[in-house]
Amino acid sequence: MTHIPLAECEHGWLYHIRARNFWLGIYNEPTKEFIGIRTKFGSHYTFGEDHWDTGAPHGTVKPIKKLEKAPFETFPTDSREQLALDIFAWLDSKRNDYPRHAYPHEAPGHK
Repeated sequence: MTHIPLAECEHGWLYHIRARNFWLGIYNEPTKEFIGIRTKFGSHYTFGEDHWDTGAPHGTVKPIKKLEKAPFETFPTDSREQLALDIFAWLDSKRNDYPRHAYPHEAPGHK
């Protein structure tokens, strides 16, 4: 499956992605990463993963489909900031609109 190249990704848009930790992510152009909801050891929080085209070992996201414009232009570096909580709530609601079973994927991994 091909992915959307880094140069074609648009800041502040929600994408269906193939990644290690989530299937929906908002693209943050300044950091070349996608912000999504990660679950680890029972905790849920916003987390960023880099676009595949940034290279190994950090580039783990292959965007597959552009879905909709997110209502955010900036993204915090601390997941405890209020904006991060707002982003989390919005992304959580989008998981209902774009459920995981509708977007099956495997973690891309570098080969």
